[in-house]
Amino acid sequence: MENKTKFTVTEAEKLTGKTRQTISAHIKAGKLSAEIGPNGKKLIDLSELHRVFGDKLNPDAVKPNGKLLRQDADELTSFLRSENERLLREFNIMREERDAEKRAREREQEDARLEREKLHGIIEKQTHMLAAPKEPETKKTFWQRWFT
Repeated sequence: MENKTKFTVTEAEKLTGKTRQTISAHIKAGKLSAEIGPNGKKLIDLSELHRVFGDKLNPDAVKPNGKLLRQDADELTSFLRSENERLLREFNIMREERDAEKRAREREQEDARLEREKLHGIIEKQTHMLAAPKEPETKKTFWQRWFT
């Protein structure tokens, strides 16, 4: 890993002593920047590893048997809990916004119903104020015209 500036997640795992899950979680959360390399794998710049993990970089920090260490498990659990809490807060905010929009829509519908009723009342009043239609005149027969 000498003179290398970009590392795959597996290489970063060995370099930092963190698990792949922890590194991937940091990338997904935006705490650690990564780019997709020409072979389709995520590449992490050495400066990013220094920025996030600081002095914890150790090329000899390979875990025994590749198993998850207790410290990494605790760190991952803590990260996932905080992420879960953030998502729950975001969900509650979205629910409140949805409910507020629903109440506003219901108010608009009620206002529209009242306006329709008001307009129907005006139309009825105007209709009653109109003069009654005249009876159509019937044509008089010849004899009726002659003798009246």
